[in-house]
Amino acid sequence: MKLSILKYVLVAAGLFLIFLIEQSFLLHLRTAYLAGAGIFLFVFLLNFFYPKHGGYFTAILGGLLLDMSSPYNFGVFVLTLAFLALIMQKSERFFHRFNIFAFISLLIFAILFYKFLPLLLNYLLAFWQS
Repeated sequence: MKLSILKYVLVAAGLFLIFLIEQSFLLHLRTAYLAGAGIFLFVFLLNFFYPKHGGYFTAILGGLLLDMSSPYNFGVFVLTLAFLALIMQKSERFFHRFNIFAFISLLIFAILFYKFLPLLLNYLLAFWQS
């Protein structure tokens, strides 16, 4: 019991540390186009190598942290990363975890998914609110 709680605390602390580094230090290096990339990579790697251990928790917490500094409607990145975690867990049976082809193909798909789904969700939420 204590080990599982410690695991979630360490994941939350890691996400928060990545968020603080991205929001405080990396913004001064003119890397604004990489905003959120650290959190996205952390969520992707955790879901790829350890899909049964806190994938949705990591996706939702990472999405909340990204939504706090996002110009989009609140909840867009939570939905994006939760869908990504769901897709990665469902594709686990098709790919072997330590296959380089599976890793590269899922990473390319996840990057495209991460870049275009928030735009679509933001448009749909804005349309729904008007």
